[in-house]
Amino acid sequence: MKVNVRLLTSTVIVSALLMMILAACAPDASQFILSPNLSKQIAARDAGAEVTVIKEEVKTLADLSEEEKFAGLPEDVMAEIGKVDPAAGEALRTKYACAGCHSIDGAVLAGPTWKGLGNTAVNRVKSESPAFYLYQSITEPDAHVVEGYPSGVMPKTFKDQMSATELAETILYIMGQTQ
Repeated sequence: MKVNVRLLTSTVIVSALLMMILAACAPDASQFILSPNLSKQIAARDAGAEVTVIKEEVKTLADLSEEEKFAGLPEDVMAEIGKVDPAAGEALRTKYACAGCHSIDGAVLAGPTWKGLGNTAVNRVKSESPAFYLYQSITEPDAHVVEGYPSGVMPKTFKDQMSATELAETILYIMGQTQ
């Protein structure tokens, strides 16, 4: 069996280089990481403040009990949660023109995307259930304004326009957007 020494040597060298590159990419827990707060952290550090990066526990809907998912919802909306079809929320997204500002594919529009919002809502406001966060975001849109988006844009009329059934369908539809 004839071995091509040059090919073997080149393969070993390339493999070693790749391993060094991958090792260099390993995260350093003492350094800043890419996050929505990175620019604030760097600015604070540059201004002389001591900045400590604290790793927060990130949960998903799958980590929560049913009670944790829906705590705080008004009784009339909660009564509809077990009865409604979340897929009906897709038609409501059109009926109430939500699709004009909120994408479900991650596209940047006037309002935050709903892509992944089911899981994002779990961690958005620590003291609220994801369902209540979404309910409040629909019925009191300026209660929680997502960073990078202006307040006062979303209509404040949905609490009066939408029935408890429609609110439950919309909340469940958005919670289903986990990817």
